[in-house]
Amino acid sequence: MTMQINNIENNFFTNISISNDAYKLVNAIYNTYNIEDEPYLEIKAKNIINLFPNKSVNESIFCIKKLFLEINEPVLIKNFDFKGKYIYWRALSFCNCHNYIEKESDTLKLDIDEMYIELLKNDKTQKILNI
Repeated sequence: MTMQINNIENNFFTNISISNDAYKLVNAIYNTYNIEDEPYLEIKAKNIINLFPNKSVNESIFCIKKLFLEINEPVLIKNFDFKGKYIYWRALSFCNCHNYIEKESDTLKLDIDEMYIELLKNDKTQKILNI
């Protein structure tokens, strides 16, 4: 099952389609960001693996690698104000991963795009994504 988002009010996002597992991963990363309040994050692999309790550790690690590819597909945004600048359109990716998880004891290091964070903080986006 995938979640399809088309034309949020003011057309911030134009087309986003992500699986439920990808949505869980984005939500977990975003919630970690809200706690840390820093776009550079280090997250214990175990915390991410725990999002998928019905899978073995190895299955979860494989799944997570695929999900990072999914959530980092570029998204087109339109008609958005960012730090006082009007953005007519831009393609964004959710985050930049500095490493991948190979075992449960690893730490994932990533940077979330600051403009993407602002979009996620937007009330209209939060209502649709339920974050």
